Amino acid sequence: MTKILVLADIHIPTRMFDFPFDKINDYAKACDLIFGLGDYVNETIIDIINSYGKKTFLVSGNMDNNLVKIKLPVKQNIKIENVNIGIIHGWGAPWGIRNRIRHEFTDVNLICYGHTHEQYFSKENGIYFFNPGSLSNNTPQFGLLKIKGSEISAEMI
Repeated sequence: MTKILVLADIHIPTRMFDFPFDKINDYAKACDLIFGLGDYVNETIIDIINSYGKKTFLVSGNMDNNLVKIKLPVKQNIKIENVNIGIIHGWGAPWGIRNRIRHEFTDVNLICYGHTHEQYFSKENGIYFFNPGSLSNNTPQFGLLKIKGSEISAEMI
């Protein structure tokens, strides 16, 4: 089984000032991989995520500065065990976002996205969609994915 910590919409320093180490540390230590789904704002947060020493897959978001956008792709395709995963931040209005991002990937079983600041996990038209919420919400939100073979489960934290 592969455990993946999923973070999105961190927004430091525009919406919060300090990274919530106390909420994240135990999950980061217990996971195998970390997905970052954009809107870090600056590259300092990328360094923090990488400091956990886990393999990371990171994409940029619409609120990231130019240095982050140069360093990170807008989307990535990843295969973990028997699951093809697309990761992307997303864009535009919250309604219709899954339909927009679905067209960014082919042959995926799961799409992880951010942007809306709302947690979501469900299967639509044969594809699982997972949004961990926003680390910058009043109560920080993030998620944990578990992949075992071709089985996908998610926990909203």
